[in-house]
Amino acid sequence: MRKEFKEFEKSLKKKSSLGLDPKFQDEFKTNLSRVVAIEIATRVINELGWELKYRDFEQCNASTYNEDLGPHTHQLSIIYKDGQLSVLSKSTRGIWDNGRNSKFLRLFIYAFKVLERELETETINELHNSLTREENMEDYVLPESLPDPPRIKKRITSLFWFGIIIVSAMGGVLSGTIIRSLTHALILHELLWALLLSFLFVKLIKLTQVFNFDYTTWATYVISIATVFFSEFSEYIILSLEFQENFMFVDFINAKLDLGFKINNINTGMWGWLILWVAQPVLVGYLIRLFYVDRVLIYLANRVSMEVIEFVSYWSVKDVLEEKIRRELSSRGWSDKEQQDHAIRAYFATISLARSFKEI
Repeated sequence: MRKEFKEFEKSLKKKSSLGLDPKFQDEFKTNLSRVVAIEIATRVINELGWELKYRDFEQCNASTYNEDLGPHTHQLSIIYKDGQLSVLSKSTRGIWDNGRNSKFLRLFIYAFKVLERELETETINELHNSLTREENMEDYVLPESLPDPPRIKKRITSLFWFGIIIVSAMGGVLSGTIIRSLTHALILHELLWALLLSFLFVKLIKLTQVFNFDYTTWATYVISIATVFFSEFSEYIILSLEFQENFMFVDFINAKLDLGFKINNINTGMWGWLILWVAQPVLVGYLIRLFYVDRVLIYLANRVSMEVIEFVSYWSVKDVLEEKIRRELSSRGWSDKEQQDHAIRAYFATISLARSFKEI
């Protein structure tokens, strides 16, 4: 880092942020074009010794570095829109940032303006032309052929929904027995529960080849609610077998409500159970989605070679209709609609992973 930047960083006053993910955001105007502004932003990131995680021609993301804190403690996102750069710095750990987000952000803005002033008009024009050419992939040579498409596995929607019930039952039974015997701590129990369910869910998606976003979203709702039921039902079965009593599941639930839910010897009454039964599926559903989405995206991206992804990317930047991309794929051996879906999904999965800092 330049001495000038180090001195400016030391002179900055902190403005602390508090929250689940402390952040600080600001924006400023620039006369630079979109492609040049993002290029200068990436140069600033390198100048400051931070790690560039993702870059396209509208935004870039980075992990910051601090001598005291080390790497990857904060994430910086820079987005160009309508002649302005919006900069967001967000902590990756802790609920209080001690003013570091504001310092990282202000340091970035200061360094950006310094590098912007150092550019001559002729250099800016050359940079704009070069980057525009790169953005439009004008140097890309269209291949005459593409690698062979992957073997198509049949989509089995009925098996997917049947599997959802099985996954819910397995998750609920394991939650009500093994996981609960390992930990009675709230949140930790739900975390282990969600990890198990997301693992089974990803296996089911790969087996049935169901990647429809609406289906998988509704499936997470079904799983998170059904597993709570199966968890309670498994406890009911265990108790009825253990005490050899013939009582109904409804009686078991009523008994729980009468006894109340205890936290650290504090009885919260029936409301404790009702709140828990509402909060559990919400939390578990959120965690399942958090865990499974990236795994599915990585699977989709890796099914297709990078050469095919670049080919789809070329036609995408030309802003052609999807039918045109499919025709071009078909002319190079990817004639089946499912094969074309593979290629297009892989392209979008690659972009999504890059923007969320994930490795493919």
